[in-house]
Parts: sequence; structure tokens; C-alpha cells
Amino acid sequence: MGKACILKTNGTIEALDHQPSYAEAVKIVGGYIEYAPAGKGKTLICNEEGLLERLPFNAQATKLYNEGNPANTAFMGKSTLVGNVILLEGWRGTKS
Repeated sequence: MGKACILKTNGTIEALDHQPSYAEAVKIVGGYIEYAPAGKGKTLICNEEGLLERLPFNAQATKLYNEGNPANTAFMGKSTLVGNVILLEGWRGTKS
């Protein structure tokens, strides 16, 4: 069984006891979801339009994403993740 949690923009982490459904994920991130692989069996789920909506910066999620994607970071520069983000780790069907 994998782990799931919400990385909140205020720096807190809320543990989840299940992998959120699509509807739950939409509610948590506040809009359309986008999957972002973070390496080593970790997947981030964030708001696809978060930057356009000017959601607050999420330091934890941004760090995880950039550390898990060194090739992207080297080629395109560091990415910025915003809003509350779901972290899935070790769930069957998540991509790395």
C-alpha cells in the first residue's frame, strides 16, 4: 500500500489514509488536475491552471518536483508548483 498526503502552501502536511479519487483530487487542488512525476515512485497532483489563477507558491512541492526531474531542470530551468498539491508515493499505477 502506498502513502498519500497533501502538501499545503502554508508548509503543513496532511496525511491521507487512501489514494484520493478524481473528484477528491479536484477539490483538494481547487481545479483541474495535472499529474507531475517526481521520481522514485512519487507522483504529484497539482492544479493545472494554478499559475494562471495565481495560487500561492508551494515550496515543498516545488522542491520535490525539481529534485525528481534533474534532466528537466537542466534543460528548461526550475519549475514552480503552486496551490495545495497531493503527493502519492508507491501507489500502484503511479508513474515515476
